[in-house]
Amino acid sequence: MKCTRRSFLGLPSLVTCFARANAADRFGAAGIAPAIGFFGPADPDHATGGDVWKGALLAVEQVNRAGGLTGLPMRIVARWDENPWSGGPGKVVQMAYQDRVWAIVCSVDSAAAHLAEQVAAKALLPVVDPISIDRSVNLANVPWTYSLMPDERVVMVELVRAILDKPWRDSFLLLNATDHDSRVLVVELLKRLCTERLRPLRHWEFRSGVNGAERLAADTASLKPGAVVVLAGIRDSAVMVRCLRRFGPRIGIVGGPAMGRHNFLQAIGNDGDGLVCVVPAVAGAEKERFASEYRGRWGHEPDFSAYYAYDAMRMLFDAIATAGPDRMRIHHELRRLAPWRGVTGTIEWDKFGRNHGKAIVVTIRHGRLVCRASTAEQDLLKERRLP
Repeated sequence: MKCTRRSFLGLPSLVTCFARANAADRFGAAGIAPAIGFFGPADPDHATGGDVWKGALLAVEQVNRAGGLTGLPMRIVARWDENPWSGGPGKVVQMAYQDRVWAIVCSVDSAAAHLAEQVAAKALLPVVDPISIDRSVNLANVPWTYSLMPDERVVMVELVRAILDKPWRDSFLLLNATDHDSRVLVVELLKRLCTERLRPLRHWEFRSGVNGAERLAADTASLKPGAVVVLAGIRDSAVMVRCLRRFGPRIGIVGGPAMGRHNFLQAIGNDGDGLVCVVPAVAGAEKERFASEYRGRWGHEPDFSAYYAYDAMRMLFDAIATAGPDRMRIHHELRRLAPWRGVTGTIEWDKFGRNHGKAIVVTIRHGRLVCRASTAEQDLLKERRLP
């Protein structure tokens, strides 16, 4: 056959077709359904991981309705411990060696991703991490871990820009919880503020899940700041915002990604109006289709964690469909697939395995996230694959 430019450019897709056919043969020989582990709570109503589970489960349901993989249904094996630092590694070990999953999607937070990658390094198990913001997850020299969300540097750059745009840039307080992600964010924020020669009037840290938010909010309001930056998890952020609204209704509030989560918006109600927060961008061409299917399945709008969990599962399925039941091949296929287009946008790995994600500043209005950018800025964001 004469090799023309057209036939040459068609070789990659042809190779992929042969690879998928070979993978199908291996699935048939194995006689087992592809199994993906889910390190997180398999509970749609879970305060932190519920929306991640919903997004991941929707992806699996769609794949199986379309015939699964060579007629075999895709299985999702979920294991979790509410005290992940003590019981979490054992759950991941069970999935790796007892359930014999071919890859793992880890949810909830960056701490869960750190725990999963410890086992991945020993079991040679691919881990796709949808929602961690801690870049050190990808700096542990474990090439088996892939992270989809933008890291703390990207998020805090946008948060500092939001502060610089406000008249109260010299009169704000900083409150942060003691959970892992909140501390990661606050360390990066202080670095960025130092670069801009800014400093908060006060910086107070409070223990996660501990009562005392009312006293802290009262002390904060007594200083009459222009605004308060709150970096905490979903529950702690909701409690703190409600208390701040009670003692200082005119105080501006700025927050991190936790304030863009569905459960936070449900918990905060009308007290969230006017609140400014930074969330990961969701800019894929299919995001509206996904949102429609998600609403039909779960009865509410998806938050960014659901989008990213859905993409994690779909990308893993594409990798498994080509690689077959082989962890090493799945790992290499995940790397090879990028750039991969999902509902969150185009996923492209850096050399450490983290996606080149973007973040955006939004304002909460009537329980919804509203982009703060002007029309001209929105056009520019679309060019950069931002919403």
